Amino acid sequence: MIIGRWNPAIFAPQWIRKNVLSSDDEVILAMPLGNPLALPRLSFSGVHLFVGSEFLEIRPEALLPANISTCATVASKLLEFLCHTPITAIGINVRFEDDVPSDAFDDLFSFSDQGLINPANYQLGSSTIARNFALGATDSLNLSITQGPSLYQIEFNFHTESQEMETIRSKTSEAYIQSRMDQAKQFMLDTYNASIDD
Repeated sequence: MIIGRWNPAIFAPQWIRKNVLSSDDEVILAMPLGNPLALPRLSFSGVHLFVGSEFLEIRPEALLPANISTCATVASKLLEFLCHTPITAIGINVRFEDDVPSDAFDDLFSFSDQGLINPANYQLGSSTIARNFALGATDSLNLSITQGPSLYQIEFNFHTESQEMETIRSKTSEAYIQSRMDQAKQFMLDTYNASIDD
């Protein structure tokens, strides 16, 4: 996710094919129906691209090494071609989900007020714990854990605030993205004894 002042009109399928792709892959444009806030989706080479006026999201179609590598390449090319776009931040987002009950996660949601809330009047749908951690001088981790009726969702957002294009571009390398994914997996193992299936 790259935060900045983007011009969505630039991102036509023809422009993507000419400037971003290194193969003859097809670029598929999907327009949202029924939701005026949803953004169009451009799909190609195993990635989905969403462009708003305030952010650019590059998402792998599936969590495969080749798709992650393509995400890194696409991000680097877009920042190279659109180097004058005002940028303010970049985030590497990783989400894990599980539907198996876990004492480690259930214990997190044993809130001190839960015995005071009448379940006959207030039926709990979900609970979320959100925290922010500093990672050195420039980066941070926004971590949220959500417990639903039959689902745990853990989201990592490795965030960098910067208006320097070189700093932003350094965060789009395949090695950097992989290091953040590995860090998220290690955090899950060290903190919650939860291993992640590839």
